[in-house]
Amino acid sequence: MNFTFTSFPTGPVTWYCVEEGVSYGRDSTSLSSNTETLTTNTCYDTQPGWSDYVTSDGVSSNSIGTD
Repeated sequence: MNFTFTSFPTGPVTWYCVEEGVSYGRDSTSLSSNTETLTTNTCYDTQPGWSDYVTSDGVSSNSIGTD
């Protein structure tokens, strides 16, 4: 799943994927602008019927359903 950081400061940021209620991974990147979309090395879920989201620095994204 692609996701966008909006109104985050530039520089290093760490996030976790929360899939089917389970937090996993710890990934990071360096943001070059305060709004940046990540399209690679993000979260991936193949189990239908649940919802997933990303959390970073205490901020959670909106949830998206998996199909």
